[in-house]
Amino acid sequence: QDCVHVCPAAPMRATSGLLGQSGRFRSQFDLGDSPVVLFLGRLVASKGYQFLLEASSQIWKHSPEARIVLVGDINAAARAVLNQHQDSRIIATGRLSDGERDDALAACNMLCVPSDQESLGVIYLEAWAQGKPVIAADIDVLRTLIDHGETGLLVQRDAAQIATAVQTLLASPELAERLGRNGQKCVESQYNWPGTAEKIHNIYRHLVPAR
Repeated sequence: QDCVHVCPAAPMRATSGLLGQSGRFRSQFDLGDSPVVLFLGRLVASKGYQFLLEASSQIWKHSPEARIVLVGDINAAARAVLNQHQDSRIIATGRLSDGERDDALAACNMLCVPSDQESLGVIYLEAWAQGKPVIAADIDVLRTLIDHGETGLLVQRDAAQIATAVQTLLASPELAERLGRNGQKCVESQYNWPGTAEKIHNIYRHLVPAR
């Protein structure tokens, strides 16, 4: 009988104690004490970075001091999109080292990656592991990971909705802290490496019965 097994995952770094240094990242990119909305991933259309850029003008109407930081590879198409949104408050870093990515997560106020192509979304787990709230696309697979209003905010891939979600978290630090804390608890209880290893081991035991 055919069956499908879902292979679990866990954060690759933060759960191993590899937490970032907020001050180091803020100093490196001259962010000061400004609120930081972080996009972390390849700058390709499926990841939705362009919607965050489109939302920036609406975000700045309420929070002009906010910084939009995009961390990830920049190809020619992405460079053309960035050229349409030139503002000193938008910082595109290009590819960073693993340690610098950890620092970016530590420094941000929230992670916003409205991707519509995810198998699980380990980047959201990495943000949760550092206690950060997340904004993600309201798609089937991410509804199984993110509990809207409890561990993050799910939005349509639409600039207005993204701007509203960002402003909601910036205007309510208590909500942002609660979502990040709930996400952190979720990682600790459901997406830790001992539990993940045991689940993978059980899948192999089912697929390859002992002789």
